[in-house]
Amino acid sequence: MVASHLLLTVSSAAPIFFISYHYGAEVLGQFTMVMTTIFLPSGLLGLAIGQVFYQRAAASSNDPGVVLGLWLSTLKRLALVGFPIYLIASLLSTFIYPLVLGGQWEDAGRYAQLFSVAAFFAFISTPLDRVSLVLNVSYYLPSLHTLRLLLSILTFCLALYFDMTFMGFLLVHTIQMSVVYLIDLLMGRYFLGKAKGACGVM
Repeated sequence: MVASHLLLTVSSAAPIFFISYHYGAEVLGQFTMVMTTIFLPSGLLGLAIGQVFYQRAAASSNDPGVVLGLWLSTLKRLALVGFPIYLIASLLSTFIYPLVLGGQWEDAGRYAQLFSVAAFFAFISTPLDRVSLVLNVSYYLPSLHTLRLLLSILTFCLALYFDMTFMGFLLVHTIQMSVVYLIDLLMGRYFLGKAKGACGVM
């Protein structure tokens, strides 16, 4: 867990340092505002739902079939809550940011419009990322965060090599983050299916 948290911290901080270095403090400020606001539903609703899932899943850890049912119902609930939130954010962010924060935040609205895709996948994936803890798959989270860091480095290299604009970099970064969150979801489903199958054989 210590290694996992260290890797997560590094992979989360790396884009901030890269943006500051390659695109400047002004772009970083706009991007940081987007990060602070667009992930707010994940921090409030998503984590609360995740805590409930983790508590119930841990209590039923000896029955992977029950945990799988909890996982599926929680995923549906997150998708039903998150999809309209981030659809509205994507459609209206270019108007909301300048309206609420002032005209100087117009770029943040454009960044949020694109980045809301990754934020949606984070909203439905992050609360469910403790499946590996429930099933005691200790190697998974460090592996996932290592993959996240390596993909981030690849994204930085592509941005430098092709001299991308910030919107180009943000598009690739959004795809990269969305892919990692989708992999996390699929692996959780895989682990649960495998554990359920093993229990069925036994």
